[in-house]
Amino acid sequence: MWRKIPILLVVLLASIYIQPVLPQPQVWSQGQWILVKTDEITVMFPAGGEKPVFVWWRTGDNSTIYVVHFKGMWEYFILNISEPRVFRHRYRFEYRLVNDTFVKPVLEKIVNKTQALKTVKKHVEKYIQELNEVEANITKLVLKIREINSRFAEYNNTVSSIIEESCKLNKTIEHICRYIENCRNNMSTLESHASMKHVNIGGYTSSINSYLNEISEIIEDLARFTEDIKNKKMSKAFSELPSIESKTTVLISKSHGLKETTRNLHEMIHVSHGDLEIYSQQLLSSVTEIETLAANISASLNKIKELREALLAVNATIDLKSKEIKESLKNMLKVEESLGTEVSLELSKYMNQLEVKNELELAIEIRLKLKAALSELNETINIRLHECCELKEEDVNKCLMNITKSKNLLNSVVVNVSKCISEKEEELKVAQELCKEINAKWRSPFLPFDSCSWKLTNIEEIKAGNKTIGVAFTYILEKVHIPSYEFAENNIMLRCRLYTVTVEEQSGELNYTVQRAELKVDFIVKKWVWLSDLLVGNFSKLFNVTISADNEGLALWITAASVNYTIAAKKGLSIIEAALANETDLLASSAVVVSQKGVSTKLSIKKYDNETQVLTVPRVPNLIVKVNLASEDKVLGGFLKFIATAKVIYLNGTTEVVPVSASYMSAGGFFMLFLCYPYFNNGSLEHDPSVGVITTEEAPAY
Repeated sequence: MWRKIPILLVVLLASIYIQPVLPQPQVWSQGQWILVKTDEITVMFPAGGEKPVFVWWRTGDNSTIYVVHFKGMWEYFILNISEPRVFRHRYRFEYRLVNDTFVKPVLEKIVNKTQALKTVKKHVEKYIQELNEVEANITKLVLKIREINSRFAEYNNTVSSIIEESCKLNKTIEHICRYIENCRNNMSTLESHASMKHVNIGGYTSSINSYLNEISEIIEDLARFTEDIKNKKMSKAFSELPSIESKTTVLISKSHGLKETTRNLHEMIHVSHGDLEIYSQQLLSSVTEIETLAANISASLNKIKELREALLAVNATIDLKSKEIKESLKNMLKVEESLGTEVSLELSKYMNQLEVKNELELAIEIRLKLKAALSELNETINIRLHECCELKEEDVNKCLMNITKSKNLLNSVVVNVSKCISEKEEELKVAQELCKEINAKWRSPFLPFDSCSWKLTNIEEIKAGNKTIGVAFTYILEKVHIPSYEFAENNIMLRCRLYTVTVEEQSGELNYTVQRAELKVDFIVKKWVWLSDLLVGNFSKLFNVTISADNEGLALWITAASVNYTIAAKKGLSIIEAALANETDLLASSAVVVSQKGVSTKLSIKKYDNETQVLTVPRVPNLIVKVNLASEDKVLGGFLKFIATAKVIYLNGTTEVVPVSASYMSAGGFFMLFLCYPYFNNGSLEHDPSVGVITTEEAPAY
């Protein structure tokens, strides 16, 4: 980092030990550790190849020592950019997050669509199968229609025979009526001539008139009976048939009585009044015809009765076949209504979710037309059956043609749905293969610094003229021992400076005062390869992955603590052992005091958090956030400090100042701080956290 220090000259220390001539810093090694001491602060850190840990205390007072451990870096992904853009454990950019956020919903959608398509196909095929049965039943219906039409023909022929026989009967009735009239005329002539000869035949003629009147009444009833048959009022005529038969018997009896009386009259005249015999003979001839015709009426009625029985038998067969046809049509409509409604509901449910919307609309339309066709056929046949009319095969054949055409269209729907199922299954297969490929390439979102090898550069003096005012050294991540992080080698650095006097540093437009009891660290990340780079191309298209700079970020994990070395020393622990022990009973800190813009907030760190909390950092240029370690009753001397902005340098030389946010976790007295940096693409990130002890603030000497 560029510094606003006049004539700063950095030279290599000739020796790792500097004579303690204050205020010059002293540097010496102690085992695998290096110590740097000024009149205000003493700092220890590994000599190289070890984890980046810094231990410090106020020079001359190591009763409380402070330790900060640079643990590593988390890459995180914020789903909802309206939330604070800080690191949360639930936002760790693990493949699980990718799977839950992008992959799983899409795969579930494909699977659900495939299942929906299979359900649709199943319902349409089931409906087609039902149409096959309907088609078979309608084909059988044709045979029943032919049979019932044959019965209708037989019925009509029988009715015609009855009418024909009725017409014969009516002719007989007309003849009887004519002979009755002849009888009356003949009897009148006979009476006239008998009167002139003073022959009394009144007893005979009175009886004959009585017979003729009774026969006339019966003939009138028979005429009405034949008229009903002629007008095809069969039910009425058949209901009167027993009465007509009874009256016909009476008619025959009366005709016999009439003839007997007339014969007696004729014989009396033949014996006593031969000149009148011609007239009595004419009367007897007419009466004889009436008797003969009356016998014919009985024969006609027997024929009509026989035909009626045949008609009733045919009608019973027609009723039975009609019932079968109606029941068959009713069942077909019932089955279609049940299954058709189910099909329509299922298809409507998925219509707007699937790519085969047109096919589903067509299937529903076909179903409605088929329902209408079956209903129309049912109505037509029922009307014709009610009217006892011949059923038309063409009505049935028209419906059959409609079903055949509909089945063909529905089969084309099944073909298209099957094609879509195959496409979805292939899409799922491609998606799963792509997921496997991405998963195989996916690395852990956490780069643990302890699993890396670090190189410590030579410790150099910081010169101001001919005066040494501090030392500088750099930790460089030299080797990564976990997969897929090779790109980080030699591209992550901790560039450190410790001054013996207060100085002002400048980085671009940022000015920062470094106190003389403060270890300044430039955290530098170059050529970072972002996990989101894997989620491009086909993966992005297939899984609708949209990642913006607001979603992704990088978090530096720092853990800080203070140790009561007085207690540790009593346990026989060295400073290094105490600093690295991670034993809560050695900790001096139970809280931190966060200060920014003159406002301080005390946070307890005694509990163990499962998730990070937001460390509120206003977006103010050059805002300095200071975190002092503290006990229950006082603020301790050790602190961490960072600027709420960082610098990004791009390959083309342009520089951008970006905000730095933070989150934290409590861990039983340990303070875990996560410094959060926004997505910086292929730029180089530089940020300036620092650690130190509280001292009297001074104006910069340089």
